[in-house]
Amino acid sequence: MHYNLIETLKDLKKFTESIKNAKKIAVDMEADSMFHYENRVCLIQIGAMKKTALIDTIKVRNLDTLKPFFLDEKIEKIFHGADYDIRCLYRDFKIEINNLFDTELAARFLGIEHTNLKDMLKNYFDVETDKRFQKKDWSKRPLPKEMLDYAAKDASYLLKLSIILKDELKKRKKMAWVKDECENLSRVRFAQNDKEHLFLKFKGAGKLTRKELNILESILLFREKIAKKENLPPFKIFSNKSILNIIYKKVKTEEDIKKKIVSKNINKYREEIAKSIAKATKIKKEDSLVYPQNKKILNYNSTEIVKKIKSYIRKKAKELDIAEPMLLNRSQIFSIVKKLPNSLKELKDLNILKKWQFKIINKDLIKILKEYNKK
Repeated sequence: MHYNLIETLKDLKKFTESIKNAKKIAVDMEADSMFHYENRVCLIQIGAMKKTALIDTIKVRNLDTLKPFFLDEKIEKIFHGADYDIRCLYRDFKIEINNLFDTELAARFLGIEHTNLKDMLKNYFDVETDKRFQKKDWSKRPLPKEMLDYAAKDASYLLKLSIILKDELKKRKKMAWVKDECENLSRVRFAQNDKEHLFLKFKGAGKLTRKELNILESILLFREKIAKKENLPPFKIFSNKSILNIIYKKVKTEEDIKKKIVSKNINKYREEIAKSIAKATKIKKEDSLVYPQNKKILNYNSTEIVKKIKSYIRKKAKELDIAEPMLLNRSQIFSIVKKLPNSLKELKDLNILKKWQFKIINKDLIKILKEYNKK
């Protein structure tokens, strides 16, 4: 496979000039999120006009010459599973996207069960991709040829895949739905909230008591401090599973950790972890952390109106051959039930439904809500 490895700004400008008449570009990227505390984009792969370029963003940090391409609404940008990539492109380079087409999103609207790129390339082109390179450190230089070959392959097939999926979407009259979703997706950004408690992003925190949340937050803060200092992702300091073991086994002292926790990394920091636990146990009850949980959410699956909406969505999703959460997800259902709109205008004004969702389910949904509101 032929591709150009771009390592200088001069070569990037030359490549940009060579594809100035492109109507669509395929984009993929590799980052170092599994190896560093603050991850960054390490390589961007662009396929256009039968050319593939691998842009080394460790060596070329100024990508201003690419910004007009990504902003140009006349040029289609094809990604697969674009959410993380779009966030990273904006965070690292302030690159914004217009006219996005996400092949992974398109596949889900077509009811395809296995939507990861490896499976799709195998199914459509009988091409095998070696996904072991996903877990490699893309920040190391020089990158070996087999990693560069792997990176180039995905971008080269995305253009072909997009054509196939678009044809199928048009046949099933779902193209407008995907365009609407892609437009929303192109605006995603990483949240900027340094003051948010760490336990809020910890799976399983909602099941803990207030005292246990104090301990969890204290340990997470310590882990974050070490991760930042050693420039490693927090999970490489010690795992979430190990932290839950500490809490569930009611570990308090260094000796407890040594006896009850089978983890080399935990034991390495047992003195500091014991101090974190001790600090957390001194927090007064009135100052303890509370997991934000609306009581309505707890009972939400058992309410009559939610059951009716879910039953309708299940039937409609099957009819349209898409996953239920795509037609209406749990968060949207709860938000609608919380407000209980009684007209199409009220439903639209909530700004909960996307354009394509509203067009498909608005009348049926309002009928269900009106019947409930009469009671």
